Amino acid sequence: PWIMGYDMRPINTLEEKQEILETAVREEWYFFMEHDSQNEVIRIEKQNDKFRARGEMTLPDIPE
Repeated sequence: PWIMGYDMRPINTLEEKQEILETAVREEWYFFMEHDSQNEVIRIEKQNDKFRARGEMTLPDIPE
């Protein structure tokens, strides 16, 4: 898990990140990667208790 060195509550950040990622997987959220020049939109999947990006796509690829 990546936590910034200046985070004042790293344990809370880890717990919140875990909750958000679990929800993102369950509800199939789309993530817009505005600073990533390779992947405009991703989704998250969980494999062996680890999260990873999947389904790299562009905005027009998102179903309506």
